[in-house]
Amino acid sequence: MHSKQTPRFFLILLSLFCARAVESAESATLLTLEFGGDGQHEVELDGYGTCLNADWVAPDLKGGLAAANAPYVSPAMPEYYNLHGGPVAYVRGTVPELSARFRAPEGAQSDVQIIGDVRAEFHVGEGKTELYQTRFSGRAKRLNGEWVADVLSCQHPLPAEIGYAEAFTIRWHLKTADGSPYDAGVSTVPLYLLRESPGEGVPLLHTTVNLACRAAAGLEEDAEIIDAVWQPFAARHVPRARDGQALAYYGAYHSTAGDLRGLLVAGTGQCTTWAFLQYAALGAMGIDSEVMMVMSKGKGGIMVRRWAHLDGARFISSGPNGICETTVAGDDEQAIEVGSGRPNTRAVEVVPAKFQKDQLKGDDIIRGRSWGNYLLTGPDGIVQTELDMNDFLPVVPLGFGVAQQRGYQITETEAEVVVSGDDSLTRDANGKGWVLTGPNGILETTPQDGMKSAAMGRVTVSLGKGSAGLNLHTYLPRRRFAQLPRNTGGDDLVHDDSWISTGPNGIVETAAIDGEEQVMPLGTGAPEVPVIGPGPDGVLNTEPAGDDTILDISDTLKLAGEDARYLSQVNIWPLAGVPGQRTSNPKPGFPNHVILKVGETIFDPSYGTGPFPDHATWEEASLAGRNAAIKDADGKRVGSQAVREGRLSYMQKLLSPH
Repeated sequence: MHSKQTPRFFLILLSLFCARAVESAESATLLTLEFGGDGQHEVELDGYGTCLNADWVAPDLKGGLAAANAPYVSPAMPEYYNLHGGPVAYVRGTVPELSARFRAPEGAQSDVQIIGDVRAEFHVGEGKTELYQTRFSGRAKRLNGEWVADVLSCQHPLPAEIGYAEAFTIRWHLKTADGSPYDAGVSTVPLYLLRESPGEGVPLLHTTVNLACRAAAGLEEDAEIIDAVWQPFAARHVPRARDGQALAYYGAYHSTAGDLRGLLVAGTGQCTTWAFLQYAALGAMGIDSEVMMVMSKGKGGIMVRRWAHLDGARFISSGPNGICETTVAGDDEQAIEVGSGRPNTRAVEVVPAKFQKDQLKGDDIIRGRSWGNYLLTGPDGIVQTELDMNDFLPVVPLGFGVAQQRGYQITETEAEVVVSGDDSLTRDANGKGWVLTGPNGILETTPQDGMKSAAMGRVTVSLGKGSAGLNLHTYLPRRRFAQLPRNTGGDDLVHDDSWISTGPNGIVETAAIDGEEQVMPLGTGAPEVPVIGPGPDGVLNTEPAGDDTILDISDTLKLAGEDARYLSQVNIWPLAGVPGQRTSNPKPGFPNHVILKVGETIFDPSYGTGPFPDHATWEEASLAGRNAAIKDADGKRVGSQAVREGRLSYMQKLLSPH
């Protein structure tokens, strides 16, 4: 067998050619990519802003996606978006367009042909995928050391079904007029296919679009899409798109985000945020719904889900040790067994980190609360302090103000207002027009005829700033046990990795360790709570034993009116085991509650309950009562009356999020 030797001069030529190809590949690099076309809709980065200038940025480009989109993207944007690009959404079956910038090598010709070869696997139904392959092409001109292509056309429309591609991958090639080729790298973004254009004003955020497209992939009809989108809520596992973390309803926090973007930034939010989340997910598919606030029929708040009650006005009460030591007599009712205390009582909780003045930047300020302290924006209304996320949870991103705040009121109905930046226009329930700050929370629209400042009282807003004077958190101190899993004594229970309650025996059996507070002493129960009440004859026949005492609430009930029967947290109290979204035991009472109405059907996304055919059915399943303050002759609050009979609540439509 004979072998041929390659001529030396050919090897030299080959090495020069390879060197040139390597040099070209290094110097002709895709810098930025922006999606467009008639079917395209901007998708926000879950509260960290909107990619108005570029949806994808080269990893080595200084400042990344945030710098390319300043001031519309927070500099504290999660790294996920630098690695994966900004999410992109199109109405199914439409034809996308692109614009792109490439780094051009020195001396390169001014005109090049751009080719982008696409390969993406779309999920378009349960267990069903569609391989999508097409090509973007167009010409680019050299400008300031770059090749700039304003429009790159696509050969084929996107798939015709609702779905998503986790990686919409494009491999880029360039060719000059003399035939010199350049390999310009690869871009990848998540791309979503919507059924139709979203409802007017519906905010498209990464998590809401991801939730909707995954759930509704391959579906068509409203009813089946509504049901599919509801399933993650019903399962109480709604993942955030960028990291898969399940979002929480309050969770470990006494107070938390009250707007949709805050929920997606912090990962925890109030009932309003959960109704907004479901609203936006359905709205992404063009399905209308209404965000409804539930309020007490009388003055006061509502009592959520399961509460226990004990009739009467005179009781045997646990004494200072909180443990029942009295045996029932006659026909009296034993509410708590001898040797036990009231279950579901806080025993141990995490001591959260506190904000320190030396952490503050710019004009940010600190305010105190009974449960700790919290951080607010200063006079400029923009977050300037960046804190360690191991200790503090951001609600409003660095460099942003609070989104969707009123900047101007439109005073003339026919005024032609031009908004700037990411600001938006809306009308309230009374028909008044407003200019709102956009996702970045900064007012960017200049004053115009037919409008006036929306500043009111201590809340101020001005051009180039956020809304100042708002009493809204920008960070939450993290509440999490240092040691996980946290071991407990006896039958005590751990909740949300942040607090421990008494178990079925109602006695504290867990001692606090470093970084925790002992809310009740070891070996005790909840003091001064009813343990025995009168039986059917209405007379208390039992005498107290041990350190138990007599508790008489009749005078307080008389202040509430002739029909008053219960004092909240006294002879009516919350039970454990009522889960919400990623929380085992949320708060039992609120001033109000927010749910979602789709047609006439009611959903309660905070708890994952529903659907209910009407408000009355929801109320019966969801509320234990309503309460109102009881005041003495001097106007001093002496308790809270609980009402269990009759209609407990009514609903009122809220202005939907933008």
